[in-house]
Amino acid sequence: MEIDKSILTQLCSHKKELSDLRRRKEDNDREIERLEDKGTVVSDSVTCGKKGKKPLGTKRITGFPMPEYEKRMRYKRVYSNMLERQITRLDKEIMEAEQYIESIPDSRIRRICRYRCLDDSLSWISIAHKMGKQHTADGCRMAFERFLKNN
Repeated sequence: MEIDKSILTQLCSHKKELSDLRRRKEDNDREIERLEDKGTVVSDSVTCGKKGKKPLGTKRITGFPMPEYEKRMRYKRVYSNMLERQITRLDKEIMEAEQYIESIPDSRIRRICRYRCLDDSLSWISIAHKMGKQHTADGCRMAFERFLKNN
């Protein structure tokens, strides 16, 4: 099977990018919710005029921050579209990565690649623990890096 092994390194990066995009969308949704819950969040005091140096009175003006709300709603649409495209692309890349990993003849390297690239980018320490007692974090990392360089 002729699949570029850069898929493995890109997969980790794309997963992190996807989680960052989800976080941004959630933050934006919380901000929209905050704006909708508060209702009239913008307020200001204005003077009604002056008689000499003395103000005639003040009025309090309140309102809904429509420009901010509309901006957040645009972001929501943009983030939703981006998220949908990213999920589609990531699903395709995961399938390709799984096919590539299955084509690796060495069982040890195959397991390390699965743990590192498919299992939410586990740390090297976690990978070493899953691999067994004779494996170290540095040993797993170096084996993975050697595999990427040599093959």
